[in-house]
Amino acid sequence: MIRFVLSIFLTFNLLGCASSSIEIPSTISLSSNQAEKAIVFIHGLNGHPEESWKNPETNEVWTKLLAEDIDISREFRIFSLSYNAGLLNGNMTLKEMGQSLRADIKNIGLASGKQFKEVYFIAHSMGNLALRSLMAEEPDFFSEVKIPLIISMGSPSNGSDLAAIGKLFLPNNSALSNLTSSNNSYLTEINRKWRESQGDTRISCGYEKLPTSAIGFVVPQDSATAVCNGSLWPVSANHVFMVKPRNTQDRIYVWTKDEILSTSHSPKLQALVRFQNAFSQSSSKAATQGQPKKPDNPPKAATNTVSLSDIKDAVAGMLYDQIPAFLYKTVPQIKDGIDCNDLALLASKAVYSEAGNIVVNLAKYVRRPLSEGCMRKISSTVLYTDQSRAAQALLLSSQ
Repeated sequence: MIRFVLSIFLTFNLLGCASSSIEIPSTISLSSNQAEKAIVFIHGLNGHPEESWKNPETNEVWTKLLAEDIDISREFRIFSLSYNAGLLNGNMTLKEMGQSLRADIKNIGLASGKQFKEVYFIAHSMGNLALRSLMAEEPDFFSEVKIPLIISMGSPSNGSDLAAIGKLFLPNNSALSNLTSSNNSYLTEINRKWRESQGDTRISCGYEKLPTSAIGFVVPQDSATAVCNGSLWPVSANHVFMVKPRNTQDRIYVWTKDEILSTSHSPKLQALVRFQNAFSQSSSKAATQGQPKKPDNPPKAATNTVSLSDIKDAVAGMLYDQIPAFLYKTVPQIKDGIDCNDLALLASKAVYSEAGNIVVNLAKYVRRPLSEGCMRKISSTVLYTDQSRAAQALLLSSQ
């Protein structure tokens, strides 16, 4: 019984003790340079713009470590956002948290396109959900900037069973309702919108590998990685400490720094498709010159044909690892070839690591001509590291 009560107490205080005041701390700017790229930290439930990222053993703060890193500071400005994410004194819905987040983002000019061209987010737990809620509710809010990368640390995209326990004690708490894993229609909806319209924005995910004392795993791996289309990283820490690197040699720090710099320095297929933010329909156009021309003729009809609807029905009932081999066998049998968007849809049903191979191996069966929308869909379906070869396979494959 004591253990159970303790677990409830810790549930309400995962990211710091609840305050008796509803005063929200100010957003922190840690850079004085004029860089046109920003790295923005978003804390989780009951979090704080500094304390959430501070390691109690070394007193190092993740945000400050990045701001003082010469590899980062020469290219980026660092911000740590503050928004209304209180558990006991806020009682806000996920949608309302997104709106609270919006106010600070707008206040410091992150989305206007006047100060910054690219914005990278590091979001812990509820922070990622609040950000994606804002994107879903206001698709064009970030239309003037590029969002190449969101690093999601322990975000319960499919909810957390622990929240259901908390609901037994606070049945009317909106924040806990946001996190329950069962019958959560709003989480399901923003996840659906993300999968359908994520554009070229990539989410790389860290997930906890150590349990929190008296509670266990706060966010299970399947929930923490549910919407990720980038790298996955097992973090040797619990839910709270996974965002508190000890120093610049800590693997949490090294991984996230590498994710940011490799993304920032890598070509984003600008010669093939325009960069498209998650959900946004009005991102600025990039160059599209140099695309090789391909014949408009569809591939020859296979001798033994199957229908696309039959393939979709079969895939819906398969395990992820069974899908690639099945598609390699059946897609070539579709009469008159397959539409590019349908191939992207089928590839998305398999594990992310195989989606690129599916596109490459089946590119020659895709009907021509290829559209810009098709290329965007493919690039958002495959791993970031597979985007170039997938696009080349579609553009260069012969019938």
